[in-house]
Amino acid sequence: MFSTIVTDTFILPESTDLSEAEETEIETIRQHKQGLLEDIKKLKEEIAEVFAEIERFQNAERQEADNNPGEQNRQVE
Repeated sequence: MFSTIVTDTFILPESTDLSEAEETEIETIRQHKQGLLEDIKKLKEEIAEVFAEIERFQNAERQEADNNPGEQNRQVE
């Protein structure tokens, strides 16, 4: 059997002693892995968005506290 290894730059044929069922299972695993990697990428992007939103919220709070220093003291008391 021949299978194919895909690299970043080109495709290499690979000679294996795997059965067709094993080759199919490996391809299914590769596809699942690719799907998981895509999910991880999306989650990282979503996490980055959440952190940016938190930072914007904290900056707005700081700016409000800087603009109203007496208000902050009244809330603490």
